[in-house]
Amino acid sequence: MELMKSQRQFIAEVITGADLDPLEFEWFSTNDGDALQMSGTEFEFAFSGNAGFVLAWSPGTDRIREGYGTLHSISEVAPHLRSWLEAIKRELGAVDPWAVRREMVALLGSEDDLPPDDESPFSPTEQASWREALGQMQHDIDRRLVELGAESTHFHEYVARQFDVLRELLPTRGKRAWRTLLRDFLVNIAATATWQFGPSGGQAVVHLVQRGLPLIGLG
Repeated sequence: MELMKSQRQFIAEVITGADLDPLEFEWFSTNDGDALQMSGTEFEFAFSGNAGFVLAWSPGTDRIREGYGTLHSISEVAPHLRSWLEAIKRELGAVDPWAVRREMVALLGSEDDLPPDDESPFSPTEQASWREALGQMQHDIDRRLVELGAESTHFHEYVARQFDVLRELLPTRGKRAWRTLLRDFLVNIAATATWQFGPSGGQAVVHLVQRGLPLIGLG
């Protein structure tokens, strides 16, 4: 179904009423009719049908795709359009922690990127150097968490506990095995910070993690 200009204007008004910018959306044509898509996303609202409005949209309220039909006026479309716009805002504000972790692995490097290393234990001198480096890392991350208001959260407790574990394992684990543990821990810190505090809040934590990567042969 091809929409009239007045109907598109009505849709623009509904978008504005949902506190979104109509110019962030683009119209395109399909074999069945007109469709509206949010720029840079796969979120779309499609119109089809000959004797009325048959609708299909993504994301839906409880599933990826939803649909409805047949409606006989553009005003009847409005509740479904508003539902779609609310679903868009929900999805834009949501964070997939598993996807974030994959992004952090791509950003920070995988176990395969670690340099070849023997499995002999660290010498006492190397252990002392690592303890100093871990202390500085923990101090910097703690300071950032305080700035984020997260100094008394489970995440902060997790960070402190993992640093303790890394220190305890220094004398007993081989070099590569221990560096792998540290790398996994840094990836998890960066991913969890980004998930819990959002990209802007987590970015400083990610930056701190990146500063530590050269110590283990990454970055």
